Amino acid sequence: MKTKALPDQSFGAPALRQVCARARLILLPMLVVLCITLVGTAVGAPLESRRDQITKLVIQIQRADYEGDRPALRRLYNDLAPFADDKELGARVRYWRGFALWRRALNGSNEKADPGELEQDLKQAVSEFEAAITKDPAFVDARASAGATLGRLMFLYVRNPTIAGEFNDPARMRESVNRAISYMNEAAAAEPENPRVLWVLGPVRSYLSLQRGEGPNKAIDAAIESYQKGLKAARARKSAVRDPLIPSWGEPECLMSLAGANFYRTTPDVAAAEQYARSALALVPYWHYVKDILLPQIAAAKIRNEIVAIERAALDRWGKGDPQGYLEIMAPDVTYFDPTREKRIDGLAAVKEYILPSTGKIRIDSYEMINPQVQRDGDVAILTFNLMDTVKRPDREEKVTVRWNSTEVYRRIDGNWKIVHSHWSYTKSELNANK
Repeated sequence: MKTKALPDQSFGAPALRQVCARARLILLPMLVVLCITLVGTAVGAPLESRRDQITKLVIQIQRADYEGDRPALRRLYNDLAPFADDKELGARVRYWRGFALWRRALNGSNEKADPGELEQDLKQAVSEFEAAITKDPAFVDARASAGATLGRLMFLYVRNPTIAGEFNDPARMRESVNRAISYMNEAAAAEPENPRVLWVLGPVRSYLSLQRGEGPNKAIDAAIESYQKGLKAARARKSAVRDPLIPSWGEPECLMSLAGANFYRTTPDVAAAEQYARSALALVPYWHYVKDILLPQIAAAKIRNEIVAIERAALDRWGKGDPQGYLEIMAPDVTYFDPTREKRIDGLAAVKEYILPSTGKIRIDSYEMINPQVQRDGDVAILTFNLMDTVKRPDREEKVTVRWNSTEVYRRIDGNWKIVHSHWSYTKSELNANK
């Protein structure tokens, strides 16, 4: 008995070849388009990928600088090495490699790092910046940074002559200082409104002022003028830079340097220093130096000034015969020593009983508080100073000078500084005079 063939069994080799041919005609153009697309992507990928990789590393370098992360700065410097000779981006890469080591050294200075290590960072940073200049002679930021880094290296040698080697020779040192200044002057001539150029010129302006014999305050004023110009320029071009590989930092640095310059004046402007420092921190909230070093120093200076002012106000009233100036700033549990007493006086009531009878009987024509120093730990602060009182006695023409040693221990109570211990003694010369 014959069996009928199933429909699919009649699908022989000729038919299969025909179907495959039609499939090739349909799929081949699609494959060609896909291949062209893939090849185009592959050709374009390396450049874009390199730029992306470099950009990520540069962003990390700037963050590590502000965070004071010196190990990260070294690592990121090395991570940029494969891109250092890139034809299109090599100059920028060299700049940011130099930047990483420059800032590693600056952060290291704040941490009292080994001078030899700082030297190596600065020397290599100068080399990187000079390599950037070789690749792109018009790269102004590289010139400014090369000058600033070389100047910092010479400053390191001045502070650490044991590692200076040939730079202990004044002529060799002067040659390098002039080279550093030349780099920065070239940058300033090319871009006088570049905020980073104006920032690195601040110390140069200060140095040249001192060289002219204008004194420390004039020197600081010269630096402040440059920082203020840099701040203005940074704010004016804030939105001008779009490429993250082009340096655009400067505003926070100018604010930080304005804070430092006002703080380190002969007579510090603590209020201005704090305002500038807080403005810098508002721009970079994770800035280690400003947050953990500069602002605590400013806060300590504010407390010092506050405590010295409290003491001076009490001394002013005491010299006019008013002991209430001291009694009002003493804590209830105050303890007291002075050279006329054999024993310590305990408690505010007992101190009042001792000094109130002096009301109207004391007359000090002038006084000088010498070298006041405040040491603080939390809510306790110790003020130490020497005091020189000048008194004109009614029975004599000449004035009499009395010299004291003073220690005042203050404690912050309900937000106010109060004396919890007061100790007065004559200086050695006074003891000899009273024998």
